[in-house]
Amino acid sequence: MTLGAVLTLHGAPAPVTAQRAAAAGCAAFVVGRPEVAVSDATRDRLGLDGWPDGPFGVTALGGGTYYFHIAAAFGGSVASRPQRNVTVKGTLADPVRDGVAFSTQLQGVPTGYIWAGGGAVYRDPGTGIVLQTLHLERRVAGDQFYAELHLGRLNPATGVTTYLGKVVQPDIPIDRATWNADLGIPQLTVVEGGDGVAYLHLYFADHRLADGQQVPAGLSVARAPLKDVIAAAQQGTVVPWHKYSGGGRWDEPAWGGSSADINPGRPMAWGPQVVRSKAMNAYVMAAGVSEREIVLSTSGDGLGGWSERFPVARDPGYFNAYVTPVGNGPDPADLGTDFSLYYLQWPSLQPNWDNARVMRRKVTCADGETPVRKPFTRYVKDHRHLVTTGTPPAGYTREGNWTLWSAPQPGTRALYNCRAGADDYFISVDPGCEGEQTTIVQTEGWIHETRPSSAYVPLYRCHIPGFGDHFVSAASTCEGTGVTNEGLLGYAPPAA
Repeated sequence: MTLGAVLTLHGAPAPVTAQRAAAAGCAAFVVGRPEVAVSDATRDRLGLDGWPDGPFGVTALGGGTYYFHIAAAFGGSVASRPQRNVTVKGTLADPVRDGVAFSTQLQGVPTGYIWAGGGAVYRDPGTGIVLQTLHLERRVAGDQFYAELHLGRLNPATGVTTYLGKVVQPDIPIDRATWNADLGIPQLTVVEGGDGVAYLHLYFADHRLADGQQVPAGLSVARAPLKDVIAAAQQGTVVPWHKYSGGGRWDEPAWGGSSADINPGRPMAWGPQVVRSKAMNAYVMAAGVSEREIVLSTSGDGLGGWSERFPVARDPGYFNAYVTPVGNGPDPADLGTDFSLYYLQWPSLQPNWDNARVMRRKVTCADGETPVRKPFTRYVKDHRHLVTTGTPPAGYTREGNWTLWSAPQPGTRALYNCRAGADDYFISVDPGCEGEQTTIVQTEGWIHETRPSSAYVPLYRCHIPGFGDHFVSAASTCEGTGVTNEGLLGYAPPAA
């Protein structure tokens, strides 16, 4: 990894006001360190075998307490499909603080399915009805599966979800599917249509035939009018949904019809989740682009103009899945400018339910925030360095100190904390941390690209070849012989 090559890829950002005016979304995501929200030992203690087998659905109970809804792969009472719906109760930091609230079976599921579980929820403020996305699977091609999206109605007092009806089927006949046709368990996202009607959207990666081969889309979407969906749910049924077919048309039936790829050329490994942020004036998509990496992208209307993907998590030695963005405010379905990103992690290269945990990343959009100085400190442990604005792991001692800005301002660029291997921490100007085999740790802050005055301190990235250690220094000599200066990071603001 060479910093100099990366420096040429990142020009000076536009002023904050210009960034906000240019497009909806966020030009300055701040990503926090990974936190273990639910450990494997806690899962075992609560009897959560095979949980969570999908992304969360979240409802706010008030006072900082939430229900987290998602299926567990095992423990159900139906032999042919042993899944069960589980609702845990807790906080954003500790989703299982109050334990398991409900463990129930889906009611009224049609026969012939090998997997049936619920996840994402939508609570209608007018009627109090709680809808839940249902993911149902049928077996195809040996040990492969064919997924469909259905709707259910969740009783929040009992945790029981009753089946309402079918909604979305892949754009490939089941008898032509040759491998997993997975539609995930998408969020129920409210989108204001161009006709002034409020719709419920379901985003998914459709599957279709191309030259006789099964091919997944980058991103597809289906919708139905919100008021019609709620009215049908009151009657215990569903209305027809339609897929977006391109060019402003919603003329394809969601049950087996064709769909346009609204994010072409950008494949995903896991079902995308799209959630509204009123403060960003955008829809935020969180998706796993591989088993190791999770990214964010934004769109002003939820249909097109998706931004370049911003990497928020990468763990080369682990298997990550089931990403869920959740707003930290009173409405978890509105991300605001400060939200939590949950995902399931197996600390291995392959899934292993004997060792799984729920991870959380705090994400903030720093666009428009007033920049403040924060300490940027160099630590050392056993001759290995770590430079961060955060708290170091145990055993590190302070070795030097500078400052960074907490948000962008004209003429600055972001610095990111990365790790190569087990303990080579390094600072980069690349949010992707310069390679698929590096770990994304966190966003550190902003630094000036040119020197505003003599009070600003130049900071260089330094490398000790053969030892696998990086550090930051204010000296262009990197404080010794045999140390490589890998480039100027920028100019740090003076301490307050």
